[in-house]
Amino acid sequence: EGHYVPRIWSRFVTGEEKNEEGDETPPSVAGGIMSVKFRRDGRYVRAPASDQVRIPKGREVFLDVDEENTRLDGGPDEPQGMHGYDNEQFTRVYIPPWFRLRIGLFIAGLWAFAAATGVGATIVPLLLGRQMSSISVPDELRMNDIYAFSIGVYSLGALIYCVLHYEAAIGRVRSFLSSQTVASATRNIRRYTFRAVKVLYLYTSFTIILPSLLALCLELYFIIPLHTYYATSSPSSPSSPQSTISAFPSTHNTKTTMTTAGAPLLVSQAPSDHVIHIIQDWTLGLLYLRIGTSVLLTARHTRLARALRAIVLPGWLNPNAALATRVFIFPLALAFALILLGPSVLARAAVRLRGVELDPAARARVHRYAYPVCAACCGGAWAGVVLVRAVRGWRRRIRDEVYLIGERLHNFGERRGVGGEAKT
Repeated sequence: EGHYVPRIWSRFVTGEEKNEEGDETPPSVAGGIMSVKFRRDGRYVRAPASDQVRIPKGREVFLDVDEENTRLDGGPDEPQGMHGYDNEQFTRVYIPPWFRLRIGLFIAGLWAFAAATGVGATIVPLLLGRQMSSISVPDELRMNDIYAFSIGVYSLGALIYCVLHYEAAIGRVRSFLSSQTVASATRNIRRYTFRAVKVLYLYTSFTIILPSLLALCLELYFIIPLHTYYATSSPSSPSSPQSTISAFPSTHNTKTTMTTAGAPLLVSQAPSDHVIHIIQDWTLGLLYLRIGTSVLLTARHTRLARALRAIVLPGWLNPNAALATRVFIFPLALAFALILLGPSVLARAAVRLRGVELDPAARARVHRYAYPVCAACCGGAWAGVVLVRAVRGWRRRIRDEVYLIGERLHNFGERRGVGGEAKT
């Protein structure tokens, strides 16, 4: 970075050019055109080669030198020592003009870019998500900002993607329609529609339905029984506990009911009323399902791992829906139906067989406690089966070690001494 020294008539006549130190140097001539000298606007200094070099107090950090690494202050230039020209701890660097101002402007630009990026990437999606969620969420419910931010980010991303790829998509559609006949276009539209239905069915099952069912199992088997136990053990427990489903936490401890006229009525929510936050539970279920998928894929040679890889083998946009339904969706749906409906049916049957009319509070507690009781019974049965198999294995092992080995030793007979005489 610098400028060219302009030629003057005296140097053109004499054919000589003086540099900035005052030395006369002949200019170079190429093709009859006299070249000029390029003068840098910055300066050269000797600076520490690393941050580990310690400069004593009172000494300058930088030492001005020329392009040949010669000191300009006229002091003694030693090869070693502080700012020595042969010292490996110091090196010659070029400092451009207005260096401090440039660094300051660069840092200010970084801060401005970070602020603009932060506002554009966080504040704008957050405000958009809040505005969109306020349309569908009642005023008495307060949605967490992470959901509003997610809604805004995905909405803005989809909008930007559509704007950027709009012309390309229209061109592809036009070229596709112009190159197809009516019969082939109808056949292709039918094929792509069927593929879209498969994708929607498969990804909805794996990302929404199955995680929600898994989260509901966690609620019914762990969270609701614990909440009921601690609520009924408190002296201020109500007589009729209820369970409600909510997508977002409420700002007030209220729940919404409908009157006979159809107008919403806010009623104080009882302390033992359990609220199922479906969005949070679905997120947790999706996390557990993702962990289970990762664990399943670690055993690469198992049947389930091979089936899971075969589902997306034709492509993520052309999955094997039949295989996914046969191996995963249908068995898991049956298992979740048995897990979710079985304890409730057994609890209702037990109440009817007993022949005692229970109040709503007792009936609700029976249904809530039925899930952990059934889980404990199934766990006890499974532990009993495992224990019976272990005892059978131990008995078989003891029989082999005691009787069979003893028989082999008995059949082996006594050891013979030298000359065929038995030892006594």
